[in-house]
Amino acid sequence: IHGEPGSGKSRLMFDFVASKGEYALVEPRPGDEAVIYSTQARTVRRFLEKFPDEVLEPWVRTELSRLVPDISTESPPPMQSETDKLRLFEATAWLTLKHHALGANAVVMDDVQFADAGSLEIGNFLVSKYAFTLDTLRSVNAYRTGEISPQMDMTIQNLVNAGTAVLI
Repeated sequence: IHGEPGSGKSRLMFDFVASKGEYALVEPRPGDEAVIYSTQARTVRRFLEKFPDEVLEPWVRTELSRLVPDISTESPPPMQSETDKLRLFEATAWLTLKHHALGANAVVMDDVQFADAGSLEIGNFLVSKYAFTLDTLRSVNAYRTGEISPQMDMTIQNLVNAGTAVLI
């Protein structure tokens, strides 16, 4: 969903997803775009606050501690390769699937224009991994018209052209 500031995008989105049940919230904030993975780190913290008794697999906890250092006593080595990055992305996928198993029917991102590039890359990974396999988990996003990056705009257009997204 895109539109001008104050046009009701967020209200429309939240009313719609709330009518469908539980959802996982990804909430970029102004300034996130300057700090890699800041939006995703907030999302991990929100999950852990909402489900404090959920047990994370040890490898997932270690990988997610790259984003939220205080969740593990073990510090992972610095990411040095695409394989390391993929492992982090897989850990966030594990968390998304866990959230889905706990009742979330959608992943909702408001104010996409504030999200950092790393968190958007994780989001693209999740969409590419699950768009055709999880027909019960949807992604609903809202952003201000003309305020997303050209790369994100191209990604959205590619999803629309492929028939996996609808632009409102």
